[in-house]
Amino acid sequence: MWKAYISDSFKNDRAAGIAVMAAGFLSALMLSLLCSLLYNVWNYEEERIKEDAGNVHIRIFDLTMQELEKIRNYANVADVTILEDAPDGQITAGIRLEKVADVYEDGPRIAALIGRTSGAVEYNTELLSIYLVRNPRDPDAYLILMLFLGIALLTSVSLILIIRHSFAVCMNSRIRQIGILSGIGATSGQIRSFLLREAAALCMIPVLAGYLSGIGASALVHKWADIYLEQYAEGRIRVAFEIHPLVLLGTFVCIVFTVWASALLPARKLARLTPMEAIRNMDGWGNNAHYAKRIARTLHNGQHASRAGRLSRKKERPSSLLFRLFGAEGELAGCAVRAQKKALRAAVLSLTLSLFVFVFQQCFFGLSRASNEITYWDRYQDVWDIYVTVKDGKIETFGETEAIREVEGVRDVIAYQKAEAERLIGREEISGELAAADTLSAAPETEVERTDEGWLVRAPVLIMDDAAFLDYCRKIGAPPSLEGAVILNRVRDESDPNYRERHYLPYLTGDKESTLLQRPGQEEYAVSVPVLAYTEEMPALREQYGVENYYELAHFIPATLWERIGGTIGEAGEELYIRVLAQDAAASDKEALEGLEKEIDALLEGRFTLESENRIGAKLASDRAYDGLTAIMNGFCMLLALFGLCNVFFNTLSFVNRRKREIARYLSVGMTPAGLWKMFAIEALIVAGRPVIVGSLLALLVTGWMMKIAYLGPSLLLEHFPVWQVGGFILAILALVGLSYWIGGRNVLHKNLAQMLRDDTMD
Repeated sequence: MWKAYISDSFKNDRAAGIAVMAAGFLSALMLSLLCSLLYNVWNYEEERIKEDAGNVHIRIFDLTMQELEKIRNYANVADVTILEDAPDGQITAGIRLEKVADVYEDGPRIAALIGRTSGAVEYNTELLSIYLVRNPRDPDAYLILMLFLGIALLTSVSLILIIRHSFAVCMNSRIRQIGILSGIGATSGQIRSFLLREAAALCMIPVLAGYLSGIGASALVHKWADIYLEQYAEGRIRVAFEIHPLVLLGTFVCIVFTVWASALLPARKLARLTPMEAIRNMDGWGNNAHYAKRIARTLHNGQHASRAGRLSRKKERPSSLLFRLFGAEGELAGCAVRAQKKALRAAVLSLTLSLFVFVFQQCFFGLSRASNEITYWDRYQDVWDIYVTVKDGKIETFGETEAIREVEGVRDVIAYQKAEAERLIGREEISGELAAADTLSAAPETEVERTDEGWLVRAPVLIMDDAAFLDYCRKIGAPPSLEGAVILNRVRDESDPNYRERHYLPYLTGDKESTLLQRPGQEEYAVSVPVLAYTEEMPALREQYGVENYYELAHFIPATLWERIGGTIGEAGEELYIRVLAQDAAASDKEALEGLEKEIDALLEGRFTLESENRIGAKLASDRAYDGLTAIMNGFCMLLALFGLCNVFFNTLSFVNRRKREIARYLSVGMTPAGLWKMFAIEALIVAGRPVIVGSLLALLVTGWMMKIAYLGPSLLLEHFPVWQVGGFILAILALVGLSYWIGGRNVLHKNLAQMLRDDTMD
């Protein structure tokens, strides 16, 4: 009986059934697509970081075999890998932990276990941020990942609400049937079972099709991203499309639970209706009958109803503003939207969410691009034009710097390498401003180690080629010499949280004529270096100091000096960097800059392993990456908007079944077809206008809040607001909603008046 009844219900109310099937299909499609895409984005980032930085959580340099064995016996250590075995017997170890969340607590403990300071531990922060392990010093490291997860969660919740309301609309069309069944003895449990079986029968195939389609769509997006990035992102690793079985299972369980919960809520509510309640709600005309009588008086008398005939109760005047703006048709449209608010709730919610996500992501990526432009490309426009990374070079033996300087079109060259060291700062050395701020005493133990003599801090060493170091000394007014170091004498002012316009305090008094550098964690390996100058001016390089670790004390030394002291402090990094500034003519021309880059590469190829980039090409690649990511997000928003528009279409196209009496009564009291078209137009404006206003305002509020915490001025948003993109999206929604109402109204007005007034059958 139930099978026959479900089949009969679907035949007599195809619009409601199709709406539920479409809701189930699109919800399954979006959840499957979203989960698949997020997993593959996460998987790609994980593989990229492992390729670049290694599959380890922390690194410790210059270890002995005894120290390595102590680390292996630490409770939370899962695996220890020897990354580099130096000729002098010192080992660089990569450590993986069982409980990754404890890495920032266990790192200093492991260092203390082998008698090292916390500065001897280097964290693989990129990989840890992918695992959502929060860095105490850099809590915003995984902000974008959290943003995408937040959008995914918000989308999932909204889809649950949307499909629930789609089921409610379908089940509400069965109210008369429910009343009849209840009147002949059907229990609430039987009615609820019938409604759930009907939902399962309608959604089984669409949900499975949507689930598989989402996975297929995700694979196509992944393939498109591969083709797109292959052309513009050189050196990008290829990661095959894959989905973990747990992701597949979790996605399917989530979809099934969503459909079941969405159908259960309205089914339980309708199953509790008494026969009288069901019969009372079957007309759907509601309070609009009162307004029909009012329109009749207005049409017959040629004027508005008298003051005495106006509504006496405020709650019966829900659309007075619409009445003042558009007349009686406006008030009727407002009442019609109110009467259909449950049926339209899914459409309004999905349209609001799509507007919110679209406007927000447009503002977010626009501001992100503008911020990147200001803080990186504009800041470093006169700092570098070409960067060459020599994988296996040593600064003390690298002799090609002069040949690069002689290349036509080259204005300036700096070759440099980086090393790690530590420096003990005595209490009498810190400046008066830093002492007054008293921030060293409260600094994290991972950055500053407190001792009886003072504070032990990181002292990164940047080793420059001799000619570049001498030029740097002349620029800052220091005596040009190859027998000393220049110290970057500044520390971040923590009282000012604005990280975009950093304010600094003098770090040291600058009285000491020498600095004592020691190997990280091994104070017995130390060397005294003369100080040529204390300065707050960096060399023209991309490097930044005092950003993640506010208290590191950077030292700049020449290659000649490093050749003598490097064996004591430790080995420099594996990579040598060459920063090239081009002449003005080449610096602003992409082809000229690429030609200069190729010429420099030709000087070094065959003897070294190289990677190079030029500023203009890097900027274009960054812009294309933003464009690709924005295109993916735009497609996602379009899909979400399509869900709402489908709901609007199904709602308006079912006008014949759900609003034929209402329209017939309007016509019977003298309302003209032109008046009905005006009413439909106002309804379309309300249905589409509310999501546009609410979604846009919410997006702007959230964007404003993010700009506030990111220290971005409102003028930046006004300057880079995506007017054309947002305007086009809004116009598309208004046009499609208007089209759906035009089709629905056209179907209604082509019906015969007597036929529309005839009593319905049981359907």
